[in-house]
Amino acid sequence: MQRAHVALACARGTANAVIARTLRLHLDTVRRWRKRFAAEGLAALEDRPRPGRPRRYGPEVHLAIVATVTSARPAVDSQWTHRAIADHLASTGISASQVGRILAGLDLKPHLVRRWLTRPTPTSRRKPPRSVLSTSMLSA
Repeated sequence: MQRAHVALACARGTANAVIARTLRLHLDTVRRWRKRFAAEGLAALEDRPRPGRPRRYGPEVHLAIVATVTSARPAVDSQWTHRAIADHLASTGISASQVGRILAGLDLKPHLVRRWLTRPTPTSRRKPPRSVLSTSMLSA
């Protein structure tokens, strides 16, 4: 977003120092983006490839993990473990340790949650509130 603001300010003819002060950026950053925008146009606003190994698991795997963890438990009296999630998502080839890293990065702790807030099924019955139980017991 800042790159777009710099490009717009450059198109208006604003000085680099004024842009840097206004957007609270370093003057060298404004110079670099102005130079790129002049050379490449709108393509200069896109992110450049970063050094290092590319991510092995994209956002679709992260979403699959979140969907698995927030769905129903794997069995009646059990909870999702990293190994169980990895086994459930075997088609992605993800390991239990990678599941743990992704859950830690998302700050999800499925073992600490009693149950997730999901839509009730039509067959599920809800308990009446405690106050209704106590008043109905008194009247009986």
